Amino acid sequence: MYKFIFCFITIVLFQLKSFAQIKESMYNYGSVRDEFYIDYNWALKYSNEVTKLKLENVELQDIEKINKLKNLQVLRLQNNKLSNISPNLGDLSNLLYLEINQNPINALPNSITNLFLLNELKIYNSKLQKLPRNLALLKNLKILEIQSNTEKLQTDSALYFMPNLKEILFYNTPLHQFPLGLQTCNKLAILTIVQCGIDSIPLSFLNQNTVKELVLANNQIKEIPKEIMGLKSLEILILKNNQIQNLPESLCFLSNLKTIDLSGNPLNLNDLDVLRILMPQTNIIF
Repeated sequence: MYKFIFCFITIVLFQLKSFAQIKESMYNYGSVRDEFYIDYNWALKYSNEVTKLKLENVELQDIEKINKLKNLQVLRLQNNKLSNISPNLGDLSNLLYLEINQNPINALPNSITNLFLLNELKIYNSKLQKLPRNLALLKNLKILEIQSNTEKLQTDSALYFMPNLKEILFYNTPLHQFPLGLQTCNKLAILTIVQCGIDSIPLSFLNQNTVKELVLANNQIKEIPKEIMGLKSLEILILKNNQIQNLPESLCFLSNLKTIDLSGNPLNLNDLDVLRILMPQTNIIF
């Protein structure tokens, strides 16, 4: 009992820490001496000096002149009235961090793929329907995060062959299907897809050999494919609150697995007992 409580608290604290680090990462870019500009017109007036810009709660309706900020490295657009993002965004060749939050946009401009230095892309509370097909041109993208998207999101081939992508987070965002092509992202370490309505794990993904943390909680997954043994680097597997009834014995071949959370599933208890015997060194939460 104490072991269970300890494991649960450890996972919760770990996830909170991860989300906190992601949320604060905006402040890791640019010189600490550079201030955040918070007025769009003021920023345009001193365009050559601006490296960080936060436009929050200012009822902004367009950013057509954003391309004047040639030295911009950090951009947050939060709680405005942007229904579309100007293609001129793609002219920000020095941009490292982009966050678009609480704007009713339904698409990203294709020019976003010109942001070759971009490290982090975060979209919150939007109406995106699909990701740009050539997103793979963002060769330096390390973190992609999409949360609370109200429309069903189509990823298609957008996430194929992204050489530096390390973390992906989809949260409370209905997806047409499990994102395709992730097995071609050879630095992907953390994949989180929570409350997105996915009902299966594609076999193609199970050839992914770099993922260490896989969080697929609060979905509609019905089974764990026996091919999951292909995730050779996996250390943490969170499958809580799905519809899984049976467990494949191939889970025991995940030699690096430290924790698996299966709580909230209608599991066959015999399978669970067998798994505990086969994986005595793994913390199994149910």
